[in-house]
Amino acid sequence: MSNIIQEIIKADKPTAFATLNGKDVYSFYDANLVNQQKIAEEKLTDRTFDLGGRDFKPSGLGVRHIRCNTVAMNPNTWFANRVRKIEILDENGKVKETQFEVVTDYRAIKEQNRGSIYCSHLPCWVIGKHTNGGVTVKESKTITDEDFIKNFTDEFELEDAIKVAKAIERFQNKYGAKKLKLEF
Repeated sequence: MSNIIQEIIKADKPTAFATLNGKDVYSFYDANLVNQQKIAEEKLTDRTFDLGGRDFKPSGLGVRHIRCNTVAMNPNTWFANRVRKIEILDENGKVKETQFEVVTDYRAIKEQNRGSIYCSHLPCWVIGKHTNGGVTVKESKTITDEDFIKNFTDEFELEDAIKVAKAIERFQNKYGAKKLKLEF
């Protein structure tokens, strides 16, 4: 039994695809592996552990606390996007630069196949190649709902969507609103 536990502990630790409020966010499969490793470590060190025991409210009518070691989410939902590819041509008609217009509004993406969405205009991020070879946000703009429904039919692969999300976050941190604390 302890050999199996040691194998679980020695297995490679899954990598989180994002961080939310200081906690790593994993896919459901990876979150299960992280939990198994933590429980195996507790078993091996003879610490007391609880496999999901619930702490009930004093009234007995609900759960006060459920043990949770990880945060899990579907990465395809987290990084949902719709993309339109734009090719900028030079005077000879050759492609000078390729840019991508990206919409990350989850509700609009889910409503797109109905032919109408909840708002008349959406924020759009123009993504281009950075000088260091990565991706960067060139600008942000607004598009109409009709433009979104008709022309934004593609989406990035998960790895590329993660790169785009990081570029958008950098852009918002640099050009977004200044963060204030509620102080009187």
